[in-house]
Amino acid sequence: MGGSVNFHKPAGRYYVQIYWQGQRYKIWRYKEEPLWHEKTAEKLLDRIRSEIDDGTFNPRHILPDSPLSLKIYSEQWLKASQACSNTKRVYRSCVKRIIEHFGASCDIRKITHTKLLIFYNELPLSEKGKYNVLNALKTMLNYAVKDGVLVRVPPSLPSRTLCRTISTI
Repeated sequence: MGGSVNFHKPAGRYYVQIYWQGQRYKIWRYKEEPLWHEKTAEKLLDRIRSEIDDGTFNPRHILPDSPLSLKIYSEQWLKASQACSNTKRVYRSCVKRIIEHFGASCDIRKITHTKLLIFYNELPLSEKGKYNVLNALKTMLNYAVKDGVLVRVPPSLPSRTLCRTISTI
């Protein structure tokens, strides 16, 4: 797989240039930060190469306004959901709380079990409310698995036993 790290003199920073499926892409940011150092740009290029080798590379996931950002993906999920209007209303309020905690630009592939436990402990809701928020997130992540975006949902999401266990810790 090709690709190169280049320095843009007027901007004073690096970018990664790749040619993928007949299209040329220039990527200027890594983890929402400009590529100020050559080593960071090389790290990004190595990540892209490994995703290509795994068959999971999609340049839209790296570019701004990724379709896998929490806000954009949740909107897509709610639009496609066949749940009744009351359930969608509950999902919207739960997604609002999720976005407040993780941020609108959070990549859904980066949500881990540890981050979920921290999120659960910081939610200012009753046990039932916390369960409902985590259940909405689980439903969205299951949709992402069916969509082929995620390989699997983070473990222990949610169960009443987990919620009771966490609240006693």
